[in-house]
Amino acid sequence: MKGTYFRKDRNKWLATAMVDRKRIHIGLFVNREDAKAAYDKLQTQLKNIKHNGKENRVNEFKGLR
Repeated sequence: MKGTYFRKDRNKWLATAMVDRKRIHIGLFVNREDAKAAYDKLQTQLKNIKHNGKENRVNEFKGLR
């Protein structure tokens, strides 16, 4: 799945996204479904912000988990 990766060293799923050519760490999750849900939620929020005419800036997304 896009935006989700398994971290063997932590035995958890990592969710990340790219915003303005910078990688955003969404979080670590016990299962893949939770990681995918967090990724999808961030992507929806990014689309809403972009659709409303605002610029996508990394600092705007740090607390959107």
